[in-house]
Amino acid sequence: MDEILSTEIVKIGSYSLTIEKVATAFVILLMVRVIELVFIKLMLNPYFKKREIDQGRRFAVRAIVKYTIYLVGLLYLINFMFGSLSALTIGSASLLVGVGFGLQQTFNDFVSGIILLIDRGAEVGDVVVIDDIVGKVNKIGLRTSEVYTRDRVSIIIPNSKLVSEKVTNWSHNQGPARFYIEVGVSYKSDIDHVEKTLLKCADENSEVLKEPRSAVQLVNFGDSSLDFRLYYFSHEFFFAEKLKSDLRKSLFKALAREKIEIPFPQRDIWFKNNEAKD
Repeated sequence: MDEILSTEIVKIGSYSLTIEKVATAFVILLMVRVIELVFIKLMLNPYFKKREIDQGRRFAVRAIVKYTIYLVGLLYLINFMFGSLSALTIGSASLLVGVGFGLQQTFNDFVSGIILLIDRGAEVGDVVVIDDIVGKVNKIGLRTSEVYTRDRVSIIIPNSKLVSEKVTNWSHNQGPARFYIEVGVSYKSDIDHVEKTLLKCADENSEVLKEPRSAVQLVNFGDSSLDFRLYYFSHEFFFAEKLKSDLRKSLFKALAREKIEIPFPQRDIWFKNNEAKD
C-alpha cells in the first residue's frame, strides 16, 4: 500500500506529485464540503429561523461563511500540496499581472460581489430597476448576480453594475412609493369636475392606498389639451405598470361616462395663394 501511495504521477524539478497527495487533497476537499454543509444547515439555518432573519441577510451570511470556509480549505490544501504558502504568493503575483493585462473588469466584479454581500446594497428578494428593467434579485454570486424580470426572464448582471451604477431598489423603501399617470382633456372641461373624476378612479382601485391620499395637478397647457397628472401611492412595485394600465382603463371609461372629452391633437393649416404677377 505504501508503494502505491508513494507512486509518482508528475515530477517537475524537485516537486513530486504522488497518489498519496492526490488522495489526501480529495479528502481535504470532501471535508471542507462536509464542514460547510454541517455549519450552514445544522447551525446557521436553525439560528435564522429562530431569529426570523429576512431572506436577503440569510443569503449574504451563508455566502460569506461558505467563501470563508473554502478559502481556509484552499490555503490548507496549498500548504499541504506544496509544503508552504509560497506557491500562493507566486500565484498572486501572476494574478496581478493578469489583471494588469485585461482582467480588471473581472477583478472589479469580484470585489463588487464581496461589497454587495457585506454592504447589502441589493439583497436576494429585492425588487430593483436597472437600465429601466424591473426585476427581482434571485442570486448574488462573487462575480455576477441573477435578476428575474417581469417578463419571466433571468438576466445575468455583473456585480460592478449593481455597485457603481445607479440602481433603484424598491425594497429599501420603508413605506409605499408614489407613482403617477397623465391624461389630457379638452379646454372646455370643468377642471374641478376633472379632478374629482380622477380622484374617484384612484379611490376605487384596491391597489391604491387611501393614505397617503392621491392628488391631482394641472401640469401643462398643451397644444390641444389641459394636461393633468394623477399622483397615487402603492405598495405594488414589481407589477407597477399593470396597475398604471388598470388606472388608465378606469380613467378612460370614467371620463367618457362624465362626458369629459379627451381631445385629438389638432392643427390649423392656412394656405396662402400668391396672385400671379402680370
